[in-house]
Amino acid sequence: MNERTVKREMAKLKTMGWVAVKRPAVRGRVAVYELDLKQFLIDTTEVWPLIGRDFQA
Repeated sequence: MNERTVKREMAKLKTMGWVAVKRPAVRGRVAVYELDLKQFLIDTTEVWPLIGRDFQA
């Protein structure tokens, strides 16, 4: 995996709303990201039965 691949996949996750920028990058510091678990759960609800009843509950 290279840096370009990571940037491309991070852009996809941001577009889906699964990843948000908590603190943007500034000179001398890297950006801080956070997972939006609420959005992730909303988007994956339809496949929960495939994982199992205990997960769905």
